[in-house]
Amino acid sequence: YSWILDFFYDIGSNVGHYSVIASCYHKKTNVVAVEPFELNAQYIKKLKDNNKLNFSIVQRAVDSISNEEKTFYFPISKKSSKLPGTGTLINTFKGSGGVFDSLPFKTSKVKTISLDNLTKDCHGSALIKMDCEGNEFNILNSSSLLGRNNVDFIIEIMINDPDKSEVFNLMKKYGYTGFLITNAG
Repeated sequence: YSWILDFFYDIGSNVGHYSVIASCYHKKTNVVAVEPFELNAQYIKKLKDNNKLNFSIVQRAVDSISNEEKTFYFPISKKSSKLPGTGTLINTFKGSGGVFDSLPFKTSKVKTISLDNLTKDCHGSALIKMDCEGNEFNILNSSSLLGRNNVDFIIEIMINDPDKSEVFNLMKKYGYTGFLITNAG
């Protein structure tokens, strides 16, 4: 199966799973992996280079404003990988009262990029996958992309995200249709 899509943005790409799939099966699509956590970005680069894949990597955190330096929170554990499965600009870890309140964490500094700056060269159709751990509303609410009719989104929203209603209502306002996807289908 082949899609007709000019750009695929994998925002919050973690270890690049979706970027790799898109670049392998959709050779004419411009694929951009966006991952702020340095070790994950290095892993994606090695994966890309070792497999001679053709996609771009942007080591920034997508946020409402570009070129800021922000604190990035990520969990740590002696029993898990050094490549965390999650990370966020919003502290939801130990002591925050957030979703992952029981998890110890570390921080690093990351540079930001707005969604509009990230996609400034995108003049065709685009699919944007966003997994920004609770920062989706801030990112989307500051973007002009929602007014375009050739951009689709896949947005991970957790059932306990405090801004889930705002994200849903914002997308609905711009004519998007939402679907609840669970492990049951």
